[in-house]
Amino acid sequence: DVEEQGVLHQSPNITTDTFFQEVHDDMNAIEMSPESQVLLEKKDPILKWIEADVLDPTMKIVSSEIGVKEYIRKSIKPNLPDSGSIPLDVILSRTFDTIEDMATHLARIPYEKGQKQIPPEMEENRKTIVILGSGWGAHALMKVADCAKLRLIVVSPANHFVFTPMLASSAVGSVEYRSMTEAVRSANPMIDQYIEGKATGVDVHNKKITVKLNSLLDGVREGDSPTVELDYDHLIVSVGCKVDDTRAKGADKCLKLKTTEDAVKLRRAIGESL
Repeated sequence: DVEEQGVLHQSPNITTDTFFQEVHDDMNAIEMSPESQVLLEKKDPILKWIEADVLDPTMKIVSSEIGVKEYIRKSIKPNLPDSGSIPLDVILSRTFDTIEDMATHLARIPYEKGQKQIPPEMEENRKTIVILGSGWGAHALMKVADCAKLRLIVVSPANHFVFTPMLASSAVGSVEYRSMTEAVRSANPMIDQYIEGKATGVDVHNKKITVKLNSLLDGVREGDSPTVELDYDHLIVSVGCKVDDTRAKGADKCLKLKTTEDAVKLRRAIGESL
């Protein structure tokens, strides 16, 4: 795939140093557009220094969004359309999606306030959807799911969604933790059930999952936490990923920044260091 994009111009056995040297040469050959040059002049002095003086081509690319866009547009994808112009079909699709989401939220209000109940005939025909996780994918589905037609059960060790781009800001105190989280029930008050725990087994033939519940007595009481079994019609697996600290020596001693708990630990460590 990389060779098809025109990034590697030599043999497949090209070394990392040679690859980055080619990237460096391509970057130096690129002429910035006037718009990008204006943005570059307005950047922070540190970023200006990185753009001008850092010899490492990798750092030169990742140090700014301008560098990335210019490199992709001029070197890898010369026929890439200008990001400032969005095709009409994309605009219409996003508009219709937004209108549909608004209609779903408005139709949900009478049920949330108890002014309306799900009819018995609809209740019997509702499919049970079990969602594993409460991250980006799960949250996006929970927000727009029509619970008058679907019975949602969410299984996750975390009872909230975290807006991960703000984790770094929360770690230094710029943003409070509650400003970057949204509870599962707040995402969709019509969710039938939220279970705080982890799925430990899936029986796809009988459509059952085994969930190990979180326990407040972990480390205090002996024995494993209790488990429950859930039936489902459809299973959505959106558990995300976890930090891999095994590939780099010493990474297991580093502070991570993946969850709210990680941000709390980092904030405490910064405070203790200062």
